[in-house]
Amino acid sequence: LPIPPTRSLQNPKISLTQIKVVDAKGGDKVVFNINGDGKKTEMQLWPRHCVQNTWGAQLHKDLKILDNQNIVYKGTNPHIDAFSAFWDNEKIYNTDLKEMLVKKGITDVYVCGICTDVCVGATANDSLEEGYRTILIESCSRGISEDNIQATKKNITNKNGIVIQSKQVKNLVSGSDRPSCLAIKRAMEISKIEK
Repeated sequence: LPIPPTRSLQNPKISLTQIKVVDAKGGDKVVFNINGDGKKTEMQLWPRHCVQNTWGAQLHKDLKILDNQNIVYKGTNPHIDAFSAFWDNEKIYNTDLKEMLVKKGITDVYVCGICTDVCVGATANDSLEEGYRTILIESCSRGISEDNIQATKKNITNKNGIVIQSKQVKNLVSGSDRPSCLAIKRAMEISKIEK
C-alpha cells in the first residue's frame, strides 16, 4: 500500500539511519490461550497477512532501500504475535531493534507505516517506554479505526512524543526545529541515567 508522502522522506539531503521493520509471520502461526492458565488476554484476530516469503511481506517497490540499512524482522514466533518492532505482544521476546539503535547512538525514532493504530502505534509506544524521543509521521501512516488512531496519537503526545507531517521531518532531523516536549523527554531520560 503506497502512502504518497513517504516518497518525500527518501531525500538524499536528509541524513537518516534507515532501519526497515518487516512483519514476517510464518504461515503456521497459531495464537491461542490455554483454558485455565489464569491469564486474560485481549486479542484482535486478523486475516492472514505478511507471511514470510510471500508478496504480502515484501516492502513496496517504490521504497528506496539504502545500502547501509538494517532490517528488523518481527512476528516470527509462531506462538505469539508482535505488533511492535521492539517486542512481541506479551513483552516476552524482543527483536534486535533496541540493540541496533544503541549501537548506532540513535536517540530519536521516527515511525510511520501501516497501521497507525496497531503496529505503528505499538512501536511508537515501546520506543517511548525504551526512552527514545519518538516522532510519529502522521502523513506517512494509515490506520484502521479513526477513534483508535486518535487514541494512539494522544498516547504518543501524553508521553512526550510528537505527531508531525512529512514536510516537518527535514527541520527536525537537521535540528533547526526542536519542539520542547522532545527536550523534556531527553531530560527525563538523562535524569534516569544519573540516578
